[in-house]
Amino acid sequence: MKTVKVVGTIGPSLMDKMDEASPLLDVVRINFSHGDHKSHKKEIKLVRESDKTLPIMLDTAGPEVRVQKEFNLENDMHISEISVQPKTKLKTGDHLLFDDGLFEATVKNEKIHCEHEGVVRKGAKLIVTNRDLGLPTISKRDFKDIEFGLKEGIDMIALSFVRHGNDIIKLNKLLDKKDLLDIWVIPKIEHSWALNNLEDIIKLSDGVMIARGDLALYTPFQKVPLVQKKIIEMSLNLRRPSIVATQMLSSMVYNITPTRAEVSDVVNAILDGCDAVMLSNETTVGKHPIKSLKVMQKIIQETGRLPSPKVKPIDIKDEMARSAGRIAESMNASIFTKTQRGRTPRRIAKFRPNAPIYTIETKKSRLRNLRLIWGVEIGKPNSGCVVEVEHLTEAPSIKVKYLGKILARGTGYGSGKVVGTVGKEIKVINNNDKFGRAKAIIYLGEENQVTFQKILISKIPMIVTLDKVKTGEKVLVDIDLGTVLKL
Repeated sequence: MKTVKVVGTIGPSLMDKMDEASPLLDVVRINFSHGDHKSHKKEIKLVRESDKTLPIMLDTAGPEVRVQKEFNLENDMHISEISVQPKTKLKTGDHLLFDDGLFEATVKNEKIHCEHEGVVRKGAKLIVTNRDLGLPTISKRDFKDIEFGLKEGIDMIALSFVRHGNDIIKLNKLLDKKDLLDIWVIPKIEHSWALNNLEDIIKLSDGVMIARGDLALYTPFQKVPLVQKKIIEMSLNLRRPSIVATQMLSSMVYNITPTRAEVSDVVNAILDGCDAVMLSNETTVGKHPIKSLKVMQKIIQETGRLPSPKVKPIDIKDEMARSAGRIAESMNASIFTKTQRGRTPRRIAKFRPNAPIYTIETKKSRLRNLRLIWGVEIGKPNSGCVVEVEHLTEAPSIKVKYLGKILARGTGYGSGKVVGTVGKEIKVINNNDKFGRAKAIIYLGEENQVTFQKILISKIPMIVTLDKVKTGEKVLVDIDLGTVLKL
């Protein structure tokens, strides 16, 4: 069972490795800050050819201020010596960060004041951390990129530098006009203003990405881990998938193993309760993209079954979803639900059950996106005990059924499930038969007989039944339900 999902960014390093990468991925991200429509079209085609079930996320460039001409950052230089696009008027009191925080400066009386001087390259990003520059969240370039992506059949849009709920409403208006509200909108939390509007942003979204790189520039870096925990907790309670991004295995851009600190970072994000972790440079320009994906999978396999934060149900639908998970756990069963908008699997996943959540959706266009949700697998379980959950949002129903032929029914003594072959690990015993060692026993007798009593005190799981089962059958013996199921 796979719990936490992996979002990987496609780039030059993955272009000839998608067949190997696709089984290790749950979502493919395309970063529209780089490349052009021609290159992105190739990437989309490549993903679809490698795995048609993989959802594709278009990540917008967002409102960026870039340095137009390389310059020497020096103390007391005049602000007119700094050329940026779009043109931005710098003011006294402005706190400036160049090139992802490589250089820091303040403005006073149209002069630059900095502790460290150096060359700021052309194309470096400029961030003014103390005020909003008033740039639109969705730029003209973003609108063109989104139009392109929609024509090419992308599944999700990661909206950069969201500041308030109206940013999401604006994008949804565009999707509504095109009758494409099935496209998921994933706001990226990276601007300080977003932190004041978190609940509205998450409620209006289909998920949320914690973009820690720019977030650590707009807010003090030491606060980012606590902000991450807050966003994940809020997303979990509001039943929205959360993605933790940026520098998760950054050293693997060059190295074949991650640092211990990076492993701890991924583990802590998982323990916080995130739905997915994301790789960026590791898979776009890194030397070891497949190794990075495999390392991430190893960490998830080791950590993904550990307890997540406990969340409380907020209504009767949540209560039903939690109950379905508990029933599945107690019976070692799978969970299966049909869904129209993905709400039922999201409700069930909220409580992080120790059981796989299978789902199919009546509308195929949404189906791929459900791969982002914690613990959700697309399709139907094909064997064993299944907890079926129906219509949690309308007429709730929970049913327990077996997939397969039931060979015997009776009364179970002990607990759990045993898989084996009749006549080998699983023995059929009559009264006065010797039973020796066995994983489970199918007892063809009465409950007050001496042989029954001997088996009972031996603690071997047993089903008492009158139904005969053929030797050599491969079966699942469910002691709790008192059934023998053909495998």
